Amino acid sequence: MTPRGVIGLLALAPTLGLSAGLALADVRHCAGINTTVAHDTPEEVALVCRAVTEAAAFMRENGFSVTQPISVSVVDHVSGSFPHRAVGAYNRTTMHIEVLSYAECLKASERKSGFRIPMTRDLHRSFVVHEVAHAILESNLGSTPPPLAQEYVAYVAQFATMEPVLRSEILARYNVTPFERDSQINANLYMMDPSAFGVMAYLHYQLPGNGPAFMGRILRREVF
Repeated sequence: MTPRGVIGLLALAPTLGLSAGLALADVRHCAGINTTVAHDTPEEVALVCRAVTEAAAFMRENGFSVTQPISVSVVDHVSGSFPHRAVGAYNRTTMHIEVLSYAECLKASERKSGFRIPMTRDLHRSFVVHEVAHAILESNLGSTPPPLAQEYVAYVAQFATMEPVLRSEILARYNVTPFERDSQINANLYMMDPSAFGVMAYLHYQLPGNGPAFMGRILRREVF
């Protein structure tokens, strides 16, 4: 959710490196996609593998190439973040993703909920999708994407791959309208309310004439 690819419930945090706990976790491979997951439970790796598969499919449908290996660790604390504040982060230096475990996300959501609803497994999975989209976008552009491009793509992927009931519940909690022109997709709005920015980005993507065509403009660096 930031130029450094971090999504948080309470605050944004930089990514500094792999978690110290990564070496203690088991590492598993996701079937059918070039992804490894460092985890503590089978439930966590299943959630991550599903998220990566869904994110990759969505990005391919929108013209992105998905060829790079993806590595994810499920952690109790995201590296470099304030205690229990960041839900997930993509580190472009190591090309590695960290996401909080579901148990830690539940704890964090007791203080501040994401998208104004309680934490669920489906919502947790959507945060993984968000970070995977960051990684895929950067690998396609070949250099650091503009921050707004990162967040637009990551949020759209997150909402597009949500369970429909969950997505409808979140959209109903935001009294916002889609972006009507490129200039409205700005950093001020994102900094004031990242979640509302994400909702508006998804609604904008859904408008006729946008969708994959707008994603193509991002790939060609015609916007942001």
